[in-house]
Amino acid sequence: GTGSSNSTASVTKCRTGEKVAELVTPNRMAHDFASDVVALCRWFHSAFLIWEANGPGSTFGQTVISLGYDRFFYRKQENSVTKRDSDRPGFWTDRQNKEALLGMYQVALARGEFVNLSEPAISECRQFRRTPDGGIRHSGSLQTYDAGGAKDNHGDRVIADALCWRAMQDFKPAERPNAFQVPEGSIAARMVESGMDLRTMEVSDLAEVGVVADWRDVAVN
Repeated sequence: GTGSSNSTASVTKCRTGEKVAELVTPNRMAHDFASDVVALCRWFHSAFLIWEANGPGSTFGQTVISLGYDRFFYRKQENSVTKRDSDRPGFWTDRQNKEALLGMYQVALARGEFVNLSEPAISECRQFRRTPDGGIRHSGSLQTYDAGGAKDNHGDRVIADALCWRAMQDFKPAERPNAFQVPEGSIAARMVESGMDLRTMEVSDLAEVGVVADWRDVAVN
């Protein structure tokens, strides 16, 4: 975003499909926003990252890589059965796969598989329309006020949420943390001594009692 449109990040918990956070700003260049998003990923326990590779997405991706963050989506052959990985990071949108992306996201919302509690994001969903030439366009792109501060509303939250859903289809988190580090003398250590199984706890609760858990089940776009 450079004042005219929003840069948007969406954070979703893969095991529940619930969107837990969003970051929206019209005033960050691609490289600055990439730094923000990498920090967000690290805050959410090394979240799996996907981004739209088109346009400013190239600068965004280069910045992510330069910052040493490597848990991200690689472009796939979206129209093939196997959807084999390439060596190109990010999700490239064209008319055909963008329609498929938004269609999958629409189904996920209807089935309750993606739980979106963001009112602005849902409002943007309602503003996508089928155009006479058969494409899909955000009808409010030139006339709708956006709470994020952008001059134009381009449905950026919807694209971010849809990409999150796309990443979740490939990323299958473990049902329990892969490993624990329980510091001696911590609350967690006393809980273990009392016979409690820490693997039944949410990762956010584990952090509060002093545990470092390798439980990477969050997707960010």
